[in-house]
Amino acid sequence: MKFNLLFKVISLFILNACLFTRAESINECNEVKENWGDFISQCKNDDAGKAYYLIVKYGITQDLIDKISTFSELKTISFVYVPIDDELNFRPFRKNTKLNSVCFDNEKTGPYRLDYEPYRVRNKVIKYFPNLTLISFYHVIIGKSALDEIGTLTKLTSIEFHKTTFDDDATFHSFKSLTNLTRLQIEAYKKTLKRVSTSLNYLTNLVNLEIRADGADFAFLSHPTLENLKSLKYLDVTNDIGLDLKYIGSLTNLVLLILDCSNAKSFPNNIGNLKNLKEITLFSSPIKTLPDSFGDLESLENIYLASNEIETIPESIGNLKNLRILNLGYNKIKEIPSSIGNLVNLEKLSLESNSIEVIPESIGNLKKLDNLSLSYNKIEVIPESIGNLENIVNLRLSNNNIQSIPDSIGNLQNLKYLYLNNNNITSIPDSLNNLSSIRELNLNNNPIKSE
Repeated sequence: MKFNLLFKVISLFILNACLFTRAESINECNEVKENWGDFISQCKNDDAGKAYYLIVKYGITQDLIDKISTFSELKTISFVYVPIDDELNFRPFRKNTKLNSVCFDNEKTGPYRLDYEPYRVRNKVIKYFPNLTLISFYHVIIGKSALDEIGTLTKLTSIEFHKTTFDDDATFHSFKSLTNLTRLQIEAYKKTLKRVSTSLNYLTNLVNLEIRADGADFAFLSHPTLENLKSLKYLDVTNDIGLDLKYIGSLTNLVLLILDCSNAKSFPNNIGNLKNLKEITLFSSPIKTLPDSFGDLESLENIYLASNEIETIPESIGNLKNLRILNLGYNKIKEIPSSIGNLVNLEKLSLESNSIEVIPESIGNLKKLDNLSLSYNKIEVIPESIGNLENIVNLRLSNNNIQSIPDSIGNLQNLKYLYLNNNNITSIPDSLNNLSSIRELNLNNNPIKSE
């Protein structure tokens, strides 16, 4: 009786020891590297020896697919420079229920980074990753069928296309079912993407939308259903054939608006509806005026509207009490409105390369201003109020018609960089000696008379 009990205890101990040893010996990364080392670039295990991160590089075989499909804890996999043959069956990946991130990456690096040799995303591949929340593509070719498969991945929250070649039949129509999507980034290679349809306007949870596609018809932007994107906070679009912004005012939760378009002709009055907007950027467009409703953008902190055709700044600009950066350089502005002095939180003001003749006295109200650039204008007089800019560090007034420097400039104790070169200055005030922080003073090419 005692012998039998002792035997059972010993047997149980040996069995547990064997199981423990077996558990300790699990190392999925080692196993896959030993058998498919030529294709495994990186592999990471968790504490239990289960692979959760994997990079497959240069190729893949069916037996490798079958093996990876047994990795129950796999969460992320990247296919780098992996051409996918038609005979490969990706169906086993349906077993990887925890797999939530997949990347197809054919971007060249190192000395070959400028080469563009995309691989095609084959049909009947993407649909076998049904639990994805993130999918990304770098330097690939993709068509309608593969895009339709993406539309079946209803758990997706983020999609990225980087330098992607789209087939002529490519459409995002199936994306309207991706109601959990919060981020969509589309970068088309050259002009391969023909149209961005209104299907995107069904993505009611979309927060971040970035589209760079020259030559494409941005139908989604010019359609009244744009108002469905109530969650959208970040919109960044690049297009060279024109942007119709008439419904932009419906994106009332927008925080960041970046437009890169050589044919955007105007901002609609309804842009003033964007009460949450903190930053707006538009370069290289033929826009000539800003609507008075710009003054209704009460949350605006940064304005980058350089290199356009803007001729006037509305008086309403003075309503933007939260504005910190105002960049209107390289336009055709002739006058600075006196209301500029109401921008009490302004830190950087760039108005270089315009046709400005007068600096308003109200400029002296900008106590927080640390950078002021007014070079390459037609300014003749620097107002005495310039001496009130107690925090100014960088003051650029070169290439104007300035004839004298006011004594008040000596009050600028934080001024480090002062550029007054290429003007008509004939004398230098003694107060310049009071600039205790000055590091660089440029008065070259002025008819200064020596005493």
